[in-house]
Amino acid sequence: MKEFNNADQIKDPGRAGTLKARFAALHPDTKRKAATGVIIAGLMSLFVVGYYLKRQEPVEESAEAPVEEVRMDQNVLEKSLYAKTEKLLVAQKKETEALKKAIKAIRYTLEQNPQIVQVPVPEKEVPKEPTPKENDIAIPEPPPMENKAAGDGVPKNLFNTIAPPVPRDAGAARFVGGIEMIQVDLARPDEKTTAGNKKKQIYLPPSFMAATLLSGVAAPTTNAAKANPLPLLFRVKDLAVLPNKVKANLKGCFVIGSGIGNLADERVHIRLTTLSCVAKNGDAVIDQEVKGFVVDEDGKVGLKGRVVAKMGVHIARTALAGFIGGMGEALGDSTRTNTLSALGQTQSTFTSTDAENIAKAGLGEGISSATKELQKFYLQLAEQTLPVIEIGSTKDVTLVVSEGAGLNIMEKGQNDAAKNDDAPVHPFAGLPFMRMPIGVQPVR
Repeated sequence: MKEFNNADQIKDPGRAGTLKARFAALHPDTKRKAATGVIIAGLMSLFVVGYYLKRQEPVEESAEAPVEEVRMDQNVLEKSLYAKTEKLLVAQKKETEALKKAIKAIRYTLEQNPQIVQVPVPEKEVPKEPTPKENDIAIPEPPPMENKAAGDGVPKNLFNTIAPPVPRDAGAARFVGGIEMIQVDLARPDEKTTAGNKKKQIYLPPSFMAATLLSGVAAPTTNAAKANPLPLLFRVKDLAVLPNKVKANLKGCFVIGSGIGNLADERVHIRLTTLSCVAKNGDAVIDQEVKGFVVDEDGKVGLKGRVVAKMGVHIARTALAGFIGGMGEALGDSTRTNTLSALGQTQSTFTSTDAENIAKAGLGEGISSATKELQKFYLQLAEQTLPVIEIGSTKDVTLVVSEGAGLNIMEKGQNDAAKNDDAPVHPFAGLPFMRMPIGVQPVR
């Protein structure tokens, strides 16, 4: 009851005039609780104030010194290249304008002072040209400038035009290092250019060249194989050796040949059929028939190979079929009766009516007929597998052109060689040859 009364006294403001009086009138437990609450409230207030102040400090620092975020623009590389290009264009434009101004100044000076133009040297003061040596390159004399009067203004051509060099003679020769170079026109007279069609052709005389066999072959040796020779592919790997120690550059060209086998010398004899060459730029092609043969590394005509025979199995089967057929015929003849006529002719007749004899006769005739057909089949297989001569690829050989041939140059896929003079000339046109000096052996 006393605590209740004290609580009523605290709630009644009329009974306590001051805060101290109110506190004094409280119950001791209430005072202790109130003091504890005040202390806790004070500590919480200090904690809140400290936390608030701590949060405000970095905000103030960021306000004083804000951090700027640097970002990379996605188009910065394009903008940089554009800026550099624009600077280069501006610089080139300035240089062009400066050149235009200089050209205008030169023209103005020449128009005002035409005597500045160089006057040609009189003929009496022109030094004599030295006589060119046999192996020197002839350089043409530049034409003199036209003599203009003082009042005619600037001449039309301020620069001298050099005429094309004088062509050499066909037989002229010059030395480069240790090799003598000559330029020879090998075109035949009947194949020269006409008014409407300019035909380019090079004559290839009998010659030989080192080559490599690119395709292997198993050449049959039968008589029937002569009517159907097998094709072979060669690649020229060195310069072609022509008569009089002259060499032509046919390196890299392809040559097609056809070969047949010969058991007498165990070699494959090959005849050359086609020579094919292509310019590096693809503008000209040579595809011409040639005649020749192939020489092996030992210097003999034909390529040495390995003889391979696979008909032994078929021949054995043919013999076995013949043996079985003979047994069938003997079985059939055992059931027949042989009769000799007055004229000396022997006649075989079947007169038995016994079922066993009839079965023997039928079995014998059937075996004989079947084995005859089987024997023919195995004989045909044996003929098709007669000995062949095998030669592997990548074999070094020598190709010999036995007859000279005119190599027609086909320009850009055309069948004829018609083309203008301004068109690029195939490397074989005006073919340069190299003549080896004395003492140097030609390469095989």
